[in-house]
Amino acid sequence: MILLTANLITMKPLRILFMAIVLTAINSGYSFAFNFQKMTTININGLIVDSKTLLPISGVAIYNDQNDVLGSTNKEGYFDIVLKLSTDGEINFNIKLKKIGYNLYAQKERWGNIGSRLSATYYFAMQNSNNKSPAFSELKMGKINTYKDVLKGFNEVKQKVDFEDKIENVKLGNNALFFEINQSYYLINETGWLKLNSPNDTILVNGEKGIPANEINFYVKRSNVKKMSPSTNKNTPFEISTILPN
Repeated sequence: MILLTANLITMKPLRILFMAIVLTAINSGYSFAFNFQKMTTININGLIVDSKTLLPISGVAIYNDQNDVLGSTNKEGYFDIVLKLSTDGEINFNIKLKKIGYNLYAQKERWGNIGSRLSATYYFAMQNSNNKSPAFSELKMGKINTYKDVLKGFNEVKQKVDFEDKIENVKLGNNALFFEINQSYYLINETGWLKLNSPNDTILVNGEKGIPANEINFYVKRSNVKKMSPSTNKNTPFEISTILPN
């Protein structure tokens, strides 16, 4: 039996009632688990485009985890939605995009415990059912307020996509590692790239041999590169390691 001692005269009636209910339940063998969750509001806007043409897609329906419609894109592919979440720490959510003629796109996010009132701008590219150009997304934390500025931000995304396309094109039909693109010089392997300071940068291979970047293709095959990274050594500003003898 649990006894309650309190100054009932100074306690508010509702508080007294609540405590009485809790004590009655405890004495009857019940237990309580209080789960105090906070509400998180995320203001999200952005553009949805075709992943091949990068042209805007109108009428794309945007859903949350519960399949509630949060909004849709206008004729410019622009959207502006509010996502409300009940969280107890980390912010986890999914956004789903649906449009007839396009593959379903799902964006999964884990942001950690970074606040309760947030904003973001997304650029989504959906894959048309009739082409192989992959879907992708680009996130910018902090909402870009005007459509004009969102469009300006998308120009930066298009430049990035254009560069990635050039990366893939220069790799076709060869096993080279060193390339020149738009008068800049790069080491490009199967998973990424490094921008060089000049074609004469010395590349340290397997921690042993230094080779000028513009000669590296004679010694190292791209398919054999396991890792490449900048170096703290001024004489060999970049280094690579290989999985097989070259």
